[in-house]
Amino acid sequence: MNANKVLYVRIQNPNVPGCFRVAVLTLNFLTKNLLTDTILLCDTNNDGIEQNYDLSFLNSQLFPAGTSGFSYFLSQANAQNNTNAVTTANITTNTKVWVRLQDAACTYILGPVNFTFQPGVNANSPINFSYTMCDINADNNEPFDFELNIGPLITTQPGVAFTVYQTFLEAYNNSGTVLGTIKEGQYTVYIRVQIPGGCFAVVTVNLNITFTKILVNDKNEYICFNGTDDITVNLQTLSANMLIAPSTVPVTEFYDNYSAALDGINPISPTQTITENGNFVSKTFYVRFEQSETCYTIKAINVHLVHPVIVDSNFSVCDFNNDNTEFISLAQFSGAIIGNQNATTTFYLTQAEAQSGTNPVTSVNVVGTRQLFVKINSYNCTQIYPVNISLVSTPAVNSVVNINLTNICDNNNDGVELYNLLSAQPQIYSGSNVTFAYYTSYDPATHVFSGPIANPAEFPVQGSATVYVKVQFNNNECFSASQLNIQMTFLPVIVLKNAVLNTCDEDFNLNETFQLNDAVSQMFSASQNTYPLSDMNITYYNTLAEANAGVPSTQIGNSIVTTVSTVQVWARFQSKTNGCFSVAPIELNTYFPPKAINSTITVCDDNLDGVYEVNLMNYTNLYVDIPNTINTFTFYLTQSDAQNGINPIANPQNFTANPFPQQIWVKVMNIPGCDDIATINFIIGTKVVLQNSGPFLLNNVCDTLNDGIENVNLIQYESQIFSGTNASFTYYASLADLNSGTNAIANPASYPFNQNLGSDIVYVRVSVPGLCPEIATIKISLKKVPIFEIPTQYFCPDATFSYTLKVEGFNIISYVWTNPAGQVVSTTDTVVNMNLVGTYSVTVTADNGCSYTATFEAKYYDVPVIQNMIASGNTYTIIATGSQPILYSIDGINWQGTNVFYNLPTGITTFYVKYVEGKCIVKQDGVILDIKNAITPNGDGSNDKWIVRNLHVFGNKMTNVKVFDRYQYLIFEQNTNTQIVWDGTIAGRPIPTSSYWYVITLPDGRTFTGWVLVKNTN
Repeated sequence: MNANKVLYVRIQNPNVPGCFRVAVLTLNFLTKNLLTDTILLCDTNNDGIEQNYDLSFLNSQLFPAGTSGFSYFLSQANAQNNTNAVTTANITTNTKVWVRLQDAACTYILGPVNFTFQPGVNANSPINFSYTMCDINADNNEPFDFELNIGPLITTQPGVAFTVYQTFLEAYNNSGTVLGTIKEGQYTVYIRVQIPGGCFAVVTVNLNITFTKILVNDKNEYICFNGTDDITVNLQTLSANMLIAPSTVPVTEFYDNYSAALDGINPISPTQTITENGNFVSKTFYVRFEQSETCYTIKAINVHLVHPVIVDSNFSVCDFNNDNTEFISLAQFSGAIIGNQNATTTFYLTQAEAQSGTNPVTSVNVVGTRQLFVKINSYNCTQIYPVNISLVSTPAVNSVVNINLTNICDNNNDGVELYNLLSAQPQIYSGSNVTFAYYTSYDPATHVFSGPIANPAEFPVQGSATVYVKVQFNNNECFSASQLNIQMTFLPVIVLKNAVLNTCDEDFNLNETFQLNDAVSQMFSASQNTYPLSDMNITYYNTLAEANAGVPSTQIGNSIVTTVSTVQVWARFQSKTNGCFSVAPIELNTYFPPKAINSTITVCDDNLDGVYEVNLMNYTNLYVDIPNTINTFTFYLTQSDAQNGINPIANPQNFTANPFPQQIWVKVMNIPGCDDIATINFIIGTKVVLQNSGPFLLNNVCDTLNDGIENVNLIQYESQIFSGTNASFTYYASLADLNSGTNAIANPASYPFNQNLGSDIVYVRVSVPGLCPEIATIKISLKKVPIFEIPTQYFCPDATFSYTLKVEGFNIISYVWTNPAGQVVSTTDTVVNMNLVGTYSVTVTADNGCSYTATFEAKYYDVPVIQNMIASGNTYTIIATGSQPILYSIDGINWQGTNVFYNLPTGITTFYVKYVEGKCIVKQDGVILDIKNAITPNGDGSNDKWIVRNLHVFGNKMTNVKVFDRYQYLIFEQNTNTQIVWDGTIAGRPIPTSSYWYVITLPDGRTFTGWVLVKNTN
């Protein structure tokens, strides 16, 4: 075929040659073509390749506008198999692209598409461009010549056209808003650079724009006047606070129009007089704040002269009760008083109160007539005016009218009947010269009606209704309200149901006759109706409107011939006793017998329980030529049962049999008596062939807590079970779950296995499209972890601790101990000489590969704390605190309960403290100074220097010594934490033989004073 073709098909009964039908078979030849198979591209960088070219740019060149459903491929095979579609490609003159086009009827493989290059633009991209200029009028928008300022940075090719856009796509398509201005900030624009011949490039330009600007506010000045005075303004004064930044500018000028201000010509004097008269006079001046001739901002000074006036001062108020008194809200008059002025109103009972602004009122009781005073405030300008209010009578209506309607037909059994509201007017008001309006809601407090009724002559009443009637005089706006209560009592209704008459068109001619009376039994049920069927006058009509109208001339007969598949007519049942009626539709459906077709179904043992099962209802589209939602399908084990309609298969949604039959029969029926029979043949499907069905031993998981519960990865064996593609794996904790298809493992990659539940096997259902499923198994066993605990280790502050770890029941092959500093301190089962407090950890690994890390604390024993040591002469008092009784010693052997030690020798004494039951001893050194009182610095090596030793017991704290002569002149000073050494000189010069006074200050607060004799040979 290369074009459409018409064939004629003769369908003939093989047993009755004269019984045949001829059908027309039209074969439509569908084809698609590309607009072109060669694309001319611009070689952007003139390098013979277009990197990552967006293939969507080819759409408009290859297809007519509006074409969709296509994708691109780099090989014909990929296009045919619909695999590896691409959206971009590296294009050279050797590249070929195929197109797969899918529409509602066909799939087309088009191509190849070939490419040729023409020279492109020599352009630099991206461009980073920084620029600073004045933002005139501070509107963040300035004209900018992109071609002049940026064009030379992009290319120097002759004849180049530059067009600037906001987006890359706009620049590429050369459509959208062309940019001719810049704004402040860092942002990107895209310049289409086009050379003669049509080639172009889109250049990315990263702008960094800085604006200098003069920030100014607009000015609105409101001045009160009497409507006729001439008002003089000083523009210099009015503009004083307009400038925001900078704080000053060199030039400030005033103009009477914007054009002059823009051009900087014909400035006006700052002093201006406004002579116009009126109640609201506006005059605009312009001020130009100028930094230079090319940097300025122009803003308006709007001067408004305000004279508040009263638009309406006389008001009539409806006297709703006609009692010559009404309590009214004054706010209702504000709109009429101020008109279109931008103003507010405040009401007062007297003029004096209005002038003083005291005792304002918002409502007032009016008897007959009353005068008030209103203060009108417009832009802080005020005027006081009198306001006169008078009462006007309203129509004298019946405030409530009750309408009771009995023995009403509820036609069509909808609970709603129409009522003519106009008929109640005489009961509401007996006078004339009024207008009636009808509403569904009314607020008596505000006298506001809502919900207008558009057609009061045909108002639908659903049993009962309340309507509000507005009765208004024709010569003024005053009105009264009446409430109309309508109550309907319905006669017994005629209850009908919709009916459907179906017939089978065995002649396929859509020419069927229906007897409409056949629908009466569907429509009318005696048990649901008060009236007997004999009381009904039944007539038929083509439309709902005709049936409701019941005009005899529009009736149709009982017998009707249809020429289309579905026709709707209407039946009217009307009581002969009272004339009440209801109507309902009758749907007339003509059905062609369905054409059942023989089919073949592949069946599998899907739940792998050894029994084949199939949901026959999943394949209904195979059983019939033309699917229809009203078709029903009944299945039989024998042809005889199908023909006689007996012994249908009871559960077609889960059909199974043992042995499983090779063939069954299906009856397709759309309406009773309109059916056809076909066979269903079964083929036992081929199971998927597994590479390895297991059991796979999953025995490499350590039981972290030795509780038999651990997350395991079941999917790690999938590639070993089946090496093909498109397989799906479903995991079950029991074979029963697999057989029933329930309780599938939700996350097999992290399955919470619990070996305490008994079963250690996981069952895997492996499915591949087109094949029957198969089963594989995984056996799980967990490895024990060498769990242990180490108690807290206590040791003395000046001591260490050691510990040897024994893990029962395991062969430990690795130890790693870390101290609180994170350092590895041992790789054996023992740590020794640990002296840091804090958290230690040890990680052990057993020969089964499982590791465990435990942490433990190392702490000092509780020991006494020496708070202070107080020395006095040769006595020391030790101040220590602790949680238990304390013992004291100076040799660590002999202990005493008192903390005072007497007659201590000079030099260093070590003091010891411990708890009575303690394991640790705390010690600290003290010193009794040995201070000599004479030296002979004669260089003989004996007693040449004054030395005070053992000051190192104070650690880094310094001891200070000062030596003075008899005139209190400081001749020597030393700070030391070891020993005092003085050679009896002043800076190396000998001093006379004499006594010299010293002051020694120790870090513990003790001070020693005395003299030392220095005896020289002179």
